[in-house]
Order: sequence, then C-alpha cells, then structure tokens
Amino acid sequence: NQLSGSVAAALAQLGALEELYLYHNDLTGTIPAQLGQLAQLQILNLSYNDLEGPIPAELGQLGTLRYLNLDFNRLSGSLPGALGNLGNLQYLALWVNDLSGPIPPELGQLDKLLQLGLSENHFDGPIPPELGDLDALQELHLHTNRLTGPLPAALGNLSDTLTVFLAERNALAGEVPHSFT
Repeated sequence: NQLSGSVAAALAQLGALEELYLYHNDLTGTIPAQLGQLAQLQILNLSYNDLEGPIPAELGQLGTLRYLNLDFNRLSGSLPGALGNLGNLQYLALWVNDLSGPIPPELGQLDKLLQLGLSENHFDGPIPPELGDLDALQELHLHTNRLTGPLPAALGNLSDTLTVFLAERNALAGEVPHSFT
C-alpha cells in the first residue's frame, strides 16, 4: 500500500483488534509501546518497513498474541526478556534487524513456540540453554549473528520436534553435544 509515516499510537484505542497487518510499507519511526495495550491482539506483522529503535517491552503484555513478525526493519537494542511472557506465541520472527546483546533466556518460557527466527542481527554471547525447553519448536534460526561458546546440550531435548536448526556464521565453538544424535 506504500503507507508512510509512523505507526500511530492511537491504534491502541482499538481494544477489540485481533490482527494488525502493516507489513511491506514505508513506515518509519519506532514501534509505539501503546500497542502493548491491545489485549485481544493475536497477530502483529510490521515486517518489511523502515522501523527503528528498540522493541518495546510492553509487547510482552500481549497475552493472546500468537504471531509476531518484525522482520526486515532497522530495529536496534536488546531483545526484551518480557517477550518470554507471551505464553500463546507460536511464531516469533525478528530476522534482518540491528538487534544486539544476548538472547534472553526468558524465551525458553514460550512453550507453544513453533518457529524462532533471530537470524541476521548482532546477537552475541552464548545460546541460552533454556531454548532447549521449547518442546514444540520446529524451526530455530540463529545464523549470521555473533553468538559464541558451545552449543548447549539442552538443545538435544528438541530432537523430537526440531526439523530446521541454522546456526552458521557465528563464532560458536566446541563439539556437537551427544544429545544431538
């Protein structure tokens, strides 16, 4: 639609809103923290825009959210651990941004998560072993970051569900844990 300008904070007044699709536009500015007030929101897709700044921790208040896609923006800063509160989340896509810092271990609380996409950012530090608690996880995309250390043995807990695991182009070291076989 070639929408331009910022994402309006006034959208938070749409209390019955369940799905918000604003992807593939020319939106700029930051993601309004007020979107965390949309108590009925199940789908939030702001991908393929030119949004910048941090991901508001207030999005962690969206208890009914199942799908969060913020791919292909210029979002920066650390990933808020509050996203671990999204107990119904099945899809989290943050590919191709400028996010940095460690991957929060709180993401291991997302027990309904099917796909986690954190690739092509600047995440650093180790892969949190808590990601091994994601019993439903089918796809884990961590490639092209600055992750270090060994692969956590706890990721082997996902052997029954995980079909895609991409972690190339990082600074990971060590052997593949026996739990992966």
